[in-house]
Parts: sequence; structure tokens; C-alpha cells
Amino acid sequence: QARLKNLNLQGMFTNDIIGSSRADDGRVDDKQVRLFAESIPATKENSETSRALLATGGENDSTSRQLARHVKEAGERYVPGFTVNVIQRRDRYLRGGDHMPFLERGYPALRFTEP
Repeated sequence: QARLKNLNLQGMFTNDIIGSSRADDGRVDDKQVRLFAESIPATKENSETSRALLATGGENDSTSRQLARHVKEAGERYVPGFTVNVIQRRDRYLRGGDHMPFLERGYPALRFTEP
């Protein structure tokens, strides 16, 4: 719908498994978050831009990774003692969050989750 309506979407965040920082054993960890950020989108045919990034080692400069670096810097600056752990992959192994359809359509998208 966003693409059909020509919306100016610059990025998408999903907060998945957030707000329950008490582990099964009672430990509370409210000082960090995992942030999943994809590099080059997994597409059937890579675009010329993606091929150039892969050829020059610039896959870490994807729009999602750039957005993740900004989020990490801002989160750690404004929340003392907080750590944003950027995980350099689109999501957990064999999992997929609500951000995946955005990534599949070429939008920068990130997934926040507790450790």
C-alpha cells in the first residue's frame, strides 16, 4: 500500500518482544536491546547498486545498517548506561518479524528485541 500510494517511507521499526525484561529465572535485564539490521537484501537478482556494494566491500553501508548505527548512537547517548547491540543480520535464525515485508520491498527496516 505504501508503494502504491507513493508514500515517502524512510524506514520502519518493529518492537518485537519488548517490555518484558524479566527472564524465566527472575533476572531483569533492562539495560540493553538487540537491534537486527540487514546488509544487502536477499533478492533473486541483485540490483546494480547491490552488486557494486558487494564488489567494493560496502555491504555494511546498506540503508538499514546506516539507520541501525544512527539508532545505536542516539539510544546510547540519551539513555545513560543503555546498550544497543546491533546484530548484523535481518533477524534471528529461521525467524522473521513484521519488518521483513518492508525489507523485501526495499525499505530500510529494523527489528528491536530483548536479549
